[in-house]
Amino acid sequence: MGGDGLITDAQIYGNIIYENGNSGGSGINCDGVAESVIYNNLLYNNHSSGISLYKIDASAGSYNNKIFNNSIINADDGRWCLNINSGSSGVTVHNNILINLHSWRGSISIDDSSIEDFVSDYNILVDRLSNDWGNTNMPFSEWQALGYDANSILAESMDNIFINSDNGDYHLSEGSQAIDIGTDAVSVIVQYDIEGISRPQGDEFDIGAYEYEQETGINENNIYFPANPYKVFREGNFITFDNLNSGDDIKIYDIVGRLVNNSDNIMTVYRWDISNVPSGIYFYMVSSEGKEMGKGKVALIK
Repeated sequence: MGGDGLITDAQIYGNIIYENGNSGGSGINCDGVAESVIYNNLLYNNHSSGISLYKIDASAGSYNNKIFNNSIINADDGRWCLNINSGSSGVTVHNNILINLHSWRGSISIDDSSIEDFVSDYNILVDRLSNDWGNTNMPFSEWQALGYDANSILAESMDNIFINSDNGDYHLSEGSQAIDIGTDAVSVIVQYDIEGISRPQGDEFDIGAYEYEQETGINENNIYFPANPYKVFREGNFITFDNLNSGDDIKIYDIVGRLVNNSDNIMTVYRWDISNVPSGIYFYMVSSEGKEMGKGKVALIK
C-alpha cells in the first residue's frame, strides 16, 4: 500500500537458500522488484523455482534487473531455475550456473511480455530452455539461434563443476568448467564472491557464486613483502597495520566492494579506527606509488 507499488534499487546477495518450495514459491521471489541486482547467491535443492521475476500484487513487473554470478541447482521435482514473466523486461543474466535436475524443466523460462531487452550470456545451462513461459522447452542450440547465450556452455556432470554437490559443497572443483569463462561486464557490481574472495582470481571471472581461489601464499594475519614482514592485529577499537613502508597507501573495502577507508602516504604503522564500523568481513590492499604490494582480509566481530 502506498508508494509506487514497486521495490527498486534492491541488492539481494550473499544468501544460501535450500530445501524450500514444497508448497510453491521460489527461493528468491520478486513481485515488482525493479532496477535491482541479484548476485552471489547459492540456491540448491529447492522444489519450486530458483529466482522468479514477475508481477502479481505490484504495479509493474520486475524490470531492468541484473542477475549475476548466482549458482542455482534445482531439485528433480522443481520448476525453472530462472523464471521471468508478466512484463519483467530488460533483465540481464550473466555468469550464472543454472542447473535443473528435473527431467523436463530447465534453466531459463521467459514469456513474450518480458522478452524486450532481455540479455543472457556467459552462463552454464542445461539443454532445456523456454521462451513461452515454460509451456514448451527447446534445446540450447535453438535458444542460441534466437540470439541468446552465444558464449554460454552446457553443464557437464556435477562432479566436473563442484567439489561435492552430494554433500552440499558447491565450491568450484579444481579444473571446474566454470573457472575463467565468465565476463567482466559484471565487475561494477560483483567484485567479490559469496565468501569475500576477490574476483577475478584467474585471467577471467569464474561463473557462479564461488570464485575458485588461486594459491597466493597470503596468510590472513601475515603478508610478507620482499624482505618486509607485514602484520595486522586488533587493539581495542583499532586495527593496526604494522611494518609498512613509509609512504604506503591503504584502501579498505567491505564485502560488496564499497570503499570504507582510504589513507594515503602513511608511516610505517597505521591504525584504522573501527569504533563506528559494523561487524563483517573487510578487505585491505596496500600499495606503493600505484603498485599493489599486498592484500588480505579481516573478520571484524563486535
